[in-house]
Amino acid sequence: MTRSNPVTSVFPFCLRHFSTARQVRVRDARLACTYAVLAALVLVYVVIFQLILEHRYAQFEVPVGYTNTWAGLSSPWPGGNTQAPAPEDMPVFCNNPQFDWGVNHTEAQRKLSGGLVAHNVGCRGFNPATDVEISGSSFTAVTSVGTIELDANDSVVASSQMFTANPEGAIPNLIHLYSVSFEGRGRQNVPTVIVNREGKVLREFADQAILTGISIGDWLEMAGVSLNSVNPQEEIGPPHPTFRLTGAVLMVRMVYTNLRRWELPYYRPLCTVTVEALPVAWGFMGSEVQPVVAADGTVKRASVQRTGVRLQFIQSGSIGRLDIFQIVLRLIEASVLFSIAAFATDFMGRC
Repeated sequence: MTRSNPVTSVFPFCLRHFSTARQVRVRDARLACTYAVLAALVLVYVVIFQLILEHRYAQFEVPVGYTNTWAGLSSPWPGGNTQAPAPEDMPVFCNNPQFDWGVNHTEAQRKLSGGLVAHNVGCRGFNPATDVEISGSSFTAVTSVGTIELDANDSVVASSQMFTANPEGAIPNLIHLYSVSFEGRGRQNVPTVIVNREGKVLREFADQAILTGISIGDWLEMAGVSLNSVNPQEEIGPPHPTFRLTGAVLMVRMVYTNLRRWELPYYRPLCTVTVEALPVAWGFMGSEVQPVVAADGTVKRASVQRTGVRLQFIQSGSIGRLDIFQIVLRLIEASVLFSIAAFATDFMGRC
């Protein structure tokens, strides 16, 4: 065996260049250790990261969600009263001159209302039979009703603004389920947690439990909204009206998962709920012309406009199941990575 001239290497454990007519097998403990480290990294990446934590052995599908919502019992007046409280116990926005903007309102009142016209302001109790609107995946509690009486020529005769005294007390009840193609029947009322933006759990519901006991006031609080605070919208001009007059839209996102990142594969379905206020929307519920009975007993036409707090339920998620094809892909990926590790070790030995 003849040896070529030695070549300087950047690796302290590299082999020198040899030339021979025979096959030579050289063992080096440092190269063997290097390959063992690279192979261990491949195992950690494939087994722990890809399979256990990322669940890359599963095939995922976006579930189809459905909600069934209805209004629970609530107190029509603040404080849990079933009868109208005394005038001095009424909320501050009821029969309050600063909310009585009227046609002849002052400049200060005009600024307070954001330029909206409303007078004869009053309050009535919240009636779930008439002050709750359920449509598809939304639940809306009425906060204010504006009535504009019209004559035969559709000219304004009189107007009034009526607030519901306790829309925060309305309680939406919710049955929810999801369905994916490989599970057959849908899964109903899976374990549910309501979390804030920081991930802190605010409410928990066990398996098969209906989402109930959370009032509109609770949803507003979780979204960081108060009906007495000023709506920051700019359509009318500052200072803007309060949320009680304009209403609000809360996006309630319900995300279904059964294999969650950085968790062991338990296959336990879970619904994670977050809520936030939609920043570019009022809770306007539309307007319609209705017959009304005037003070003199005659029936007249009136344009009735309503605003409210709308809960919009949005369902999404990712449901996974064991998939042989994904396992084969992971095996192929591991084989390629081991080959790369062997090539890297061989390269360091030949440099």
